[in-house]
Formats: sequence, structure tokens, C-alpha cells
Amino acid sequence: MDANSKAKKICVELKKIQDGKWKEVNEFKLPAPITPEYIYGYSKEERTEKFNKIIKDYEKQRKEIQDLMNQILETIQKQPAQKRRKLAEIAKKDLHQKKSKKGQFDKLINILKEKLQDKWVPAPLFVEQDKEIQIEKINKDIPENTLRFIFGKTSYKKNKKVYLIVSHPKKNFEKKIDQKALGDWTNQFDWKYEKSDFKSLCRSKIHVEVFAKGWFSDTLKAQFDIDLKDLKDHIEIDGDFPIKQVSGTTGNTAHVTFKVRAPCKEAEYLIETKSYLQIKKIYPAFRIKGGKNKEEAINFEVKTANISPQDLSTSSGSNKNQPAKTGKTPAQGQAAKPKGKPAPGGKKPAQPSAPIDKSQFKPEELKDPDCIDCLQTLEVLQFKHKKI
Repeated sequence: MDANSKAKKICVELKKIQDGKWKEVNEFKLPAPITPEYIYGYSKEERTEKFNKIIKDYEKQRKEIQDLMNQILETIQKQPAQKRRKLAEIAKKDLHQKKSKKGQFDKLINILKEKLQDKWVPAPLFVEQDKEIQIEKINKDIPENTLRFIFGKTSYKKNKKVYLIVSHPKKNFEKKIDQKALGDWTNQFDWKYEKSDFKSLCRSKIHVEVFAKGWFSDTLKAQFDIDLKDLKDHIEIDGDFPIKQVSGTTGNTAHVTFKVRAPCKEAEYLIETKSYLQIKKIYPAFRIKGGKNKEEAINFEVKTANISPQDLSTSSGSNKNQPAKTGKTPAQGQAAKPKGKPAPGGKKPAQPSAPIDKSQFKPEELKDPDCIDCLQTLEVLQFKHKKI
């Protein structure tokens, strides 16, 4: 608004020069030039930084959408042929929405890059917003359809010569684990299942037996079961499980962890808060509208800037006590002034009638309005000297 008011004032003065009333223009009272930095309110380096920040953030958001689309398509491709078409139909709407959103980011990024090249466009107004998103939890280090056992320490420390037999009776899986130290069963191993068997793993139990080594035969000392129902929609089971001793003694526990790459039935999600940038406003370029050349642009501005005829009227008073002024016309690019120096006795040449005739001026005067011949009075020269 401030720049527009100043531009209006400059247009009024330019119109006076264009009409040959250049002596009424006081160049020293004109506003300072309107620069891009004046429009932004900050430096061009800050402007570039603001643009790049929002562009990089939008490129990141676009990539996240593309990654989600790729993940959906990969999941569909891994399915058997008979299920692939059905899953593709279910995912069609979701993929369409993500593709549309990605297209919006593509469009915005292109607009921002284009605006960045125009120095008269301020950086967009944007805010940071926190957004909760669902991220699927996956143990990427574990192969698909694999159950990983991680045995830890136990409070069962009755015998130094004990070992474990871990089994999945329904699948005929069995693993022997020797005790490393008193109460220390630390061990890790994987069991690989067929895909159909893995899907039903959450309906199974793992059976663990504790044996003590003997001279002639080993003796069963304790046992416990671990229910795998939580693997239906979780990627990990972790806890201390009660040991049931054959003697009936209770109170001892064993720490065991089970991990899978992804849950058997339903995906498990983690709620995460991320900070995103959101554009509130994209500004238009600050420029004169209307004409193909400067003269047409000025005429357009004068015509449409709500300037009254009184604004353009000249003063009927005497200019004897006013210093002569110089100015530049946008159409001609030079100050208008009658040819010649002041006559002896301090008399000034008569004011020329409009329109101004270029033939009345020397080439150096037309090229540089501040040349020595254009300095009408000592008052102007003293003013410039003081200002410098």
C-alpha cells in the first residue's frame, strides 16, 4: 500500500513532465526508488532462503506420497495372481487420491520455482503445522514369514546342568538351548514358516521344557507355554513368562522375546508427529500493469490510480522564488529544459510550451540530465552538494 501511494505520486509528477510542465516537479521531494527489497521488507538472500525452504519441504512431502504409492503397488505385486486383481480394485481409490495430492504438490513446486525467478515476487507466506501421521511398524532386519526367538536370563537357578527344549508341536519344530551360566539362557534363532502357516501363527503356542542332565537319563524339571496371539497385530512379544516346576514350586520366570517382520493378520502402526510447512498465501509480482512500453504503462497508471484532474493541474502562481528542477520522463529518459544558459542579469529563459521539442537540447543534455548545462541555478547546485 505504501509503495502504491508512492508510485501514484511519481505518476502524477511524470505526467506533468510529459505535458511539458517539468518546472513544477521538485525532484528532491519525490519518494525514493521502489526496489524489490523495499517490497519484501527483507534482503534478497532472505527471500531466496524462504523460497528454498518451502520448496524443499514440499518436495519432501511429495516424495513421502510417492513412497506410499510404491509400497501399495509392491504389496499388490507380491500377491498371487488370483488375489492381485481384487487387491488392486480395493486400492484403486486410495492410489487415485494419493496421485491427485502428489499432482497438487507438483503444480505448487513448479509455481514456486517460477515465482523465485521473478525478483518482484515476495516469498510466500507460510506457517509450520504439526500433523499426526500413521507409520507402519516393520522389523526390516527379519525375513518375511519368520519367527525370531530371543531368550534372555531367568530366575530359575536350581541346577547348573540344565538345558531347554523349545518346540512348536503343530509344526514339528524343535530347538535345544544349553545354559551358558547359572540362570543364563541367552540365545537367538529363527524359524521359517510357509506363508499360509505364518498367517495362522497367532493361534499357536510355543512349548518350553527345562531338563536337568543325569548319569543315565535327563529329568524334566519345569515347563511353560507362550501364547502367540499378540502376533496377530503386533510385531513383537516381550515379557517374563512364569515357569511351572514339576515339584509344584512357583515364582520363577524366564524372559523371552518374539519378533516378526510384520504382524500375521493386521498391520501395526505407530503414531508420529511431524512438522510440515503450509502455504497461506502466494503473492503476485509487484509491477506496473497495462502498457507494453513505459509511456503506455504510465498513462494506464495515471488513468486508473484514482487521480483527480486537480492532481494534474498546474500551479498558476509565480515560480520566481522556486529553484529550477530537473526530472526524467519515462518515455524520453531525460529532463526537459530550454536550450541555453541564463541571460545576463539573472533572467531565465521563457518556459517552453508543450509538447517539448527534442531539437532544442544538446545531445549531452538528453543523455545526462545532470550535466553542467542542466543546472539551472546555484541553489540547485548547493542543494545537491549539501545532499552529497
